[in-house]
Amino acid sequence: GDVASEPDALIARAIAVTGRLDGLVNNAGIVRRIALAELTAENIDSTMAVNLRGLMLLSKAALPHLMKTGGSIVNLASYTADHPLPGAGAYSVSKCGVVGFTKLAALEWGPLGIRVNAIGPGMIDTPMATSLRDPVKYEHRRRLVPLGRIGTPEEAGKVIAFLLSDDAAYVSGQVIMVDGGQGQGLSAQLDVGGIFG
Repeated sequence: GDVASEPDALIARAIAVTGRLDGLVNNAGIVRRIALAELTAENIDSTMAVNLRGLMLLSKAALPHLMKTGGSIVNLASYTADHPLPGAGAYSVSKCGVVGFTKLAALEWGPLGIRVNAIGPGMIDTPMATSLRDPVKYEHRRRLVPLGRIGTPEEAGKVIAFLLSDDAAYVSGQVIMVDGGQGQGLSAQLDVGGIFG
């Protein structure tokens, strides 16, 4: 289905198949490679429609069903919410919005028994990470990660599964970065000339 145009229908289809809804993972996302100075209204609208508006409306459509089961929501933000990605148009901005929505929804929906969290994936080897198909770019990006490797979808999935589970029953409004420590290593990446010793 299309999260941008039919969030209510998507939830209705899920309920028709499963009979109930215990969790929602908002994983749909797009990136449009374009410089900010060249942004168009279409670029902004299409990115926000999938990455933010669709996520918000899908969560709203799921809310009454999650209230019945005590379910929870996990949103996919991005490492780029804290570390903007140049040349990616409205992508980083949309992911900042996901972080804001996650925190607000946790605040407003917590009294309803709904936990809302997010993960912030870094470099994960998915179809969206097209640059990883180039061996030179892959090696460059791998070296930026303190753990020395690109993450897998399964590793991100395990954090999502934890946030959906009862093991995270007292966790809400949080954004867990799944980036191999890349965000913590930015100073080291900039210290090419050894300024810090």
